[in-house]
Amino acid sequence: FSYRNAFSIICLTTGLILLFFTVFGRHDSDSDSWQMTSFSGSDMPDIALTSEGNPCVTWHRKTEIYLRCWDGQSWIELDGSASGGGISNDVSKSYFPAIAIDNNDNIYIAWANQEAGNDRVYIKQWDGERWKE
Repeated sequence: FSYRNAFSIICLTTGLILLFFTVFGRHDSDSDSWQMTSFSGSDMPDIALTSEGNPCVTWHRKTEIYLRCWDGQSWIELDGSASGGGISNDVSKSYFPAIAIDNNDNIYIAWANQEAGNDRVYIKQWDGERWKE
C-alpha cells in the first residue's frame, strides 16, 4: 500500500464532501452520514469534477490505470475504463494516475509507466465518445 496519493478528497460548494480511499465515500450533510462504494484493491486515487459537478475518479490497481464517473445515478465506465486493462491496458507497470477535466468535459488521464526499467509518462483524453492518445 502506498501512502503517497493514498486518498483524495474534494469539497463542493454545496457542502457535499467526496472522499476516495479504496472505497468512495459521499457525505450527506443533511443526515450527517456517509454513503460508501467499494473500489477494492485500488490505490493512488485522484478525483475531478465535470461541469455538472459529477465526480470522475481514476486509480491504480495492480499494474493498470482505471476510471469511473458518477452520472448522477451510478458509477459508469467509459469505453472499458474500469474493466480488463482499463485506460492504460499495457503489459508494463502503470502507476500514479492524475485526472483533469476541462470546461467542455473532456477528461484527461495522465500516468507513469515503467517499461524495461525506464519511466515514461502517458496521457489519454476522453472526448465524449472514445479515448484518444
